[in-house]
Amino acid sequence: MTLIVLLYALIVGLPAFTARALSINASRRLRKIMILANWSLIGIDTFAIVGSIFLHSLSGLGLLGILFFIVPAGINIYALRALNKAEKLNTGKEVNNEVNLS
Repeated sequence: MTLIVLLYALIVGLPAFTARALSINASRRLRKIMILANWSLIGIDTFAIVGSIFLHSLSGLGLLGILFFIVPAGINIYALRALNKAEKLNTGKEVNNEVNLS
């Protein structure tokens, strides 16, 4: 029961905090944490795929379901890294159609 609640919290919380980290006002620390969290989700899903292959229980529909979690996590990682890089190289240029005035 506890594992189900933790997995549900991960599935619901990860996109919510990732959306916050993708905002222009988010800190680099939050972005780094969310990059790690998205990589963790990919790792858990990869472990699930390997386990299901080992147990001979992998189905096409199950694989498709897992990919619905892996692909957005990969896209989020790419976007979060790009924002971190843009903030690191910020020289007053426009980032995401907004001007940094600080």
